[in-house]
Amino acid sequence: MAIYQFGFTVIPKSGILEKYGQVPERLPIDHEAWERFYQQLDLDKMDESPDFEDALTFEWWKNSNINAVSAIQIVDAIAKRAPWSNSVDSISWKNEGDDIADEDASLGFDVQTNKIKDFSFRFDLRFGVNKFLKTLVVFCEQHGLLLMDTTGNLIEPKIELIGQLVSTSNAHRFVSNPTQFFDDLSSGRLTIE
Repeated sequence: MAIYQFGFTVIPKSGILEKYGQVPERLPIDHEAWERFYQQLDLDKMDESPDFEDALTFEWWKNSNINAVSAIQIVDAIAKRAPWSNSVDSISWKNEGDDIADEDASLGFDVQTNKIKDFSFRFDLRFGVNKFLKTLVVFCEQHGLLLMDTTGNLIEPKIELIGQLVSTSNAHRFVSNPTQFFDDLSSGRLTIE
């Protein structure tokens, strides 16, 4: 992820309520287990799955009835399909260029049922609240979806809540003052999320 991007994993609120009975402020992400998983990953077997459970491995969408076609149509209207997006059961989008926000989305789905299996997106902080972000927030709001950042913070899809999360992020620190960001990073006063 580029340092000026901020990303979310999209999760159905119903899946959270089913597992926890309420919506916690934060979901557990086992960063150490992910690091071990990627270190041991055999590049010839890219379909390997982690043998641990955390917020990134749990099947939040398994009982959701949100059809992938509606999400695909929404994202197609705001982003270009990525050149590498040629899988039967997933689609990726990517916008980037000199004067274009560096933003992307990815959606996995069951080809038999057209139900979403996973959904995520990243937006470019340098461009503020733009059409890409607004459109995805509205879609998530209309379909009872929540947003989880890379550290497990879980929020309702509201621009003001996104702004609060972003304001404490390294991405925001970088965009606000790149020189100070790198000074803090090199001195150890700051670590990458």
